[in-house]
Amino acid sequence: MPINTRRCFECADLGFTIEQNAKRLCWRRNLPGHAEPNAAARIVERAVDRLMVRKLQVDQYAFAIARILTQHTSERPFEKGEILATHLAQSLRSFHHIIADLRKVWLLPVGSRKFKPFGYWIITDQADFAEWVEREKAAPVTQLTWIHAVARHNFPVFAEQLELEFWQDMHGSDSVRRAA
Repeated sequence: MPINTRRCFECADLGFTIEQNAKRLCWRRNLPGHAEPNAAARIVERAVDRLMVRKLQVDQYAFAIARILTQHTSERPFEKGEILATHLAQSLRSFHHIIADLRKVWLLPVGSRKFKPFGYWIITDQADFAEWVEREKAAPVTQLTWIHAVARHNFPVFAEQLELEFWQDMHGSDSVRRAA
């Protein structure tokens, strides 16, 4: 269930749209009743700006999913079943591929949870990000690499903390290896 009802039929309260791989400010943004973009929408806008600076194509399906995720939180995440029911993804596999692209290519902090409340959302605060990273630490090294990249772009202080933990773990494992 979304945190608020979308009011703008043009931009879904993001404040902008993507047309022919160009960002266009919503023409309704200054009209009465148009909601201000929330924290998640601002994070998505920064990610789109980074894609454009890097001259990367903005995938319309990924943009549609990111737009939906801005209306959800860790308390009320977007469930996979909703995605499949709305036909935004052809299969669960294609949905997971889009989420992976949002994280790896867009560097969006897309949170996920496999326990209640299940689902996905754009992480907007450091404590929520820390909780998500703690759950994801058992992931393969390639996944941890892009998790660090997402942290560096969205939560720089937390990225430094991850680096510190990594080096502390490395020094700890060296001393264990030397003792053996």
